[in-house]
Amino acid sequence: MIMNNFKIIIRGLMHQKMYSLIKIGGFALGIAACLLISLYITDELSYDKQFHDGASIFRVIREDKNMDFNSVYFPAPFANALKLDFPEVELAGRINRSELFGAGSDEIRPANQEMNSHEEGFAFADQSILDIFNVKMVYGDRNHALDEPNTIVISKRKAEKYFPNENPVGKTLIVNNEISNPYRITGVMDFPSKSHFQYDFLFTLKGVEFWEDEQNEWNANNYHTYVKLRPGVNASG
Repeated sequence: MIMNNFKIIIRGLMHQKMYSLIKIGGFALGIAACLLISLYITDELSYDKQFHDGASIFRVIREDKNMDFNSVYFPAPFANALKLDFPEVELAGRINRSELFGAGSDEIRPANQEMNSHEEGFAFADQSILDIFNVKMVYGDRNHALDEPNTIVISKRKAEKYFPNENPVGKTLIVNNEISNPYRITGVMDFPSKSHFQYDFLFTLKGVEFWEDEQNEWNANNYHTYVKLRPGVNASG
């Protein structure tokens, strides 16, 4: 019985080849489109899911309902104020990626070379950013990588570019030909590719002031602020 039905279907398809091609082709394209869309959505939803204690990590957003305005930029003292004023906050950290202050893109070279390379993916960061995201380190001590002035953490792929088959910790980078202001490499990070947090070079914010008393200035909004809440804290509460 099944074989007879199958033969009838085949005959019908053969007698109406164009109609059959359109129907089968459309059905196949529909399935392929659904699969591609599903894969895309799955990939997008997988971003920032790999962090340890990720459910407790938040980027702070400023919302002004009167002006219908949202922003992720805050003054320099804001992160520390959060930690001091809210016991629920275990860690707070800042990132400044403004090209106005030397983030974004720069010319860079190892101190023992003369030729510069143009690179992007620079940002200034607090040590606590590495702690909040539990950044995996290939070389160096994550717990103290950005503790000191004029230190820098670089990505694994940039370490392989400038220091192939070497541990670059302790070596020096010159940025924008500022020989008097070298950066000592204190760590090599291996950051997940599926994250909104994508930087190849993290300058320390330790000892940095972009203008006089900038770190105490509440009238300028230049920093992304991230927090990690203490265990058991309900963020929506």
